[in-house]
Amino acid sequence: MSISLDGPLGPLPTRILLPADSALPRGATNAAGPPADDTRRGVDSADVWTDPYLSPLVTLRDERDANAWFHFCHGHHLEFLYWEATIVACDRATEATQAGDRDVAGEWVDRVCTLIRGSAAMLSFCGAFDTEVYDPLLRVSMAAQRDDFSGDMSIDFLRMMKAKHALVSALGEAGLGHAPIRHALSDAEKHWYAQHGEVVLALHPGDSLLKEKIDGLKRHSPDFDYKAYIDSVVRSEQATRDYDSYFGVERTDDISPADYWTQAVAKVDVVHHHFELTEADRQALLRCDALLLTIIAEQLAGA
Repeated sequence: MSISLDGPLGPLPTRILLPADSALPRGATNAAGPPADDTRRGVDSADVWTDPYLSPLVTLRDERDANAWFHFCHGHHLEFLYWEATIVACDRATEATQAGDRDVAGEWVDRVCTLIRGSAAMLSFCGAFDTEVYDPLLRVSMAAQRDDFSGDMSIDFLRMMKAKHALVSALGEAGLGHAPIRHALSDAEKHWYAQHGEVVLALHPGDSLLKEKIDGLKRHSPDFDYKAYIDSVVRSEQATRDYDSYFGVERTDDISPADYWTQAVAKVDVVHHHFELTEADRQALLRCDALLLTIIAEQLAGA
């Protein structure tokens, strides 16, 4: 099944169906369809990721706006898939490290690094549009969703960071023998943050919505507790739901393995066959997307 990209002003993204716990589905026991007690909020899986999606908070005025919304939303959907695969890779690397199997740990950390570098390249795709439309189109619409809107509200990102932290801790406890592995992971992380900084600066040189919100709260309350705000508000269930809502994410407790695979293939295909990429980003995404689909396939096979 092909993904729909029809829109009056240009291609539009579609929604995306993701597991509620960010865990890639395993096995193919329900590949023919959901069980009778399906818990997916009354949404048919095919309708989720094949129909064009436009946030009700986004108003497209011309082709430039349509191009910006497509890149920004579709690119984030790929990031969500990368982060869920990275959770798997981090968990497997942590298990191998704790079991004392340095070779297997190294192989899985290599996979983590490939996914991180692919995620960095996808950041460029997310921002591959006329930067003049970012503030009046995307920043305004995100602020309408939440005045403290932030990528830190992505449940997939938060769970991925938790898995990555567990891996770093395990590698540190393993001693000097794992130093090359730690360094490779650190280099990939530095590359991601550098790329993230470049993209963000190009789109909006000023403060983020979250920083503006926090600065305002600090001005009005000398006793403002930053950590409490992050823990109780930014990382709250409501914040993650708001974040999902903006990007057209539907969550389910029982996603069909066949649906997850087909959806991932379709979304990857759009990036590689319909839009121009720099050679460096293309190579990073080719490696990352090949690995993404490999990890999904391994999960479906119960590996």
